[in-house]
Amino acid sequence: MVFHTCIVLDAVSLINLYASNHIEEILQAMPYQMAVTEYVKTKEALWIYTDPSNKIKPNTAPIVLEPLVMAGLLKVVDYETEGEAQDFVYFSQFIDDGEAVSGAIALNRGWSVASDDSGALKCFRQETPHLKLVSTFDLINWWVEKAQPSEVLIVEVLRNIWQIGGHKPPPSHPLFRKCQGF
Repeated sequence: MVFHTCIVLDAVSLINLYASNHIEEILQAMPYQMAVTEYVKTKEALWIYTDPSNKIKPNTAPIVLEPLVMAGLLKVVDYETEGEAQDFVYFSQFIDDGEAVSGAIALNRGWSVASDDSGALKCFRQETPHLKLVSTFDLINWWVEKAQPSEVLIVEVLRNIWQIGGHKPPPSHPLFRKCQGF
């Protein structure tokens, strides 16, 4: 496991973790400080689908992060330096603002970014190959290793992320085999 000082969740990763319906337990198991940018919290990761099968009139629920912040499981960060602002402007030429601000802050503070956005990952790998990247499923894998939840709970979390968040681990990921059948 690579050492991470702090991991900044981008919008997609935060939505996926929230969609798991077990974000609190997952964050409790993280061996690192977890953060989200003010921009992602207030502008992008605002709600999740509660019934993604209803394509005509999808139901949504708000993403409520205050209890996680109050419990010290998630800290909210914002720009602090000109370098962070400049890198945000640079990244935002290529990727969505939530991913751009998350990457800019992580880059300037020597932190890592959790992302499942393929465009953001490609951008970060090309533009800042030294930036440490993790996926939602890496975070889930750390939770599995540390908390040792039941197989039923692991499958429930993965199914929720797939059905609500729309993400499934790639075939190369250790959690992929648990997703067979959905």
